[in-house]
Amino acid sequence: MPFVLPPDQIVALALAAYEKKDLLRKGFGRLLRRLKQGNAKVAVFGLGGAGKTTLGQLLTEGEARPLLRSATYTESLAVEEYKLPEIGGLLMVPPGQERRIDDYWHDLYRDLASGKSVGVAHVVSYGYNSFMKREVKDLSQYREGMTTGQVMAAYVASERERELEILRRLVPRLIDAKRNIWMVTLVTKQDLWWDDAALVETHYLRGQYEEILGEVRRKRGESKFLHEYVSAALVSSNFTAPSGEVLIKTTGGYDQSIQVAHLTQLVNTMQVMINRKT
Repeated sequence: MPFVLPPDQIVALALAAYEKKDLLRKGFGRLLRRLKQGNAKVAVFGLGGAGKTTLGQLLTEGEARPLLRSATYTESLAVEEYKLPEIGGLLMVPPGQERRIDDYWHDLYRDLASGKSVGVAHVVSYGYNSFMKREVKDLSQYREGMTTGQVMAAYVASERERELEILRRLVPRLIDAKRNIWMVTLVTKQDLWWDDAALVETHYLRGQYEEILGEVRRKRGESKFLHEYVSAALVSSNFTAPSGEVLIKTTGGYDQSIQVAHLTQLVNTMQVMINRKT
């Protein structure tokens, strides 16, 4: 399925959603019901600020209202368990800050090894991870005389490297998983990188990220490891510092129809993966 939807599919999905306002709500509801057998777990990995908690909240509610959500970032302090409505499944979302990974990710690794987790979502953002530093000058990438644009360019490039490192950490866990395993790579913050969509697609689908995933495919075989890419803007808003300074504006022309279409694709992809027999 396409990483970024072509215009005709955007129009078709968006029109369907507008004409049938409960489309996304019903889609999320169907997705949640797929998890009800066996108290299945889905582990959600990724760096802090990529959108893991927002994804969990979105799915837990069973209804998508992305345009009404706050983009304020708050660090997670422990594993967040999102018990899905009326079912026994759980989304397991650990903190993504480096200082918390060793303390909180190992239980999720064990779930993969024992077969308790049916799938994995790796949430990435092409480096546009929210942060708690009050001002851009507080980032480690800042050097005297740098503009905000220069600092942010260095920051997102550094965060993309960190995304790859997280994936490398996941590789042995995916290889050793007891049962057949699926994985979805969700690239968030679509509204911030929309004009560079071709570069983003190349970065993930034809760069180091895909090369790293190739090791899992070689070791497990295609039949025992299914992977899909999907992208979306879970929240559409400017990238701001905690001080309120706007660091990166949303892409001009990125509208509600684009957002809704890709959220619908996200739901559909997760439905297909969760419904897969393992």
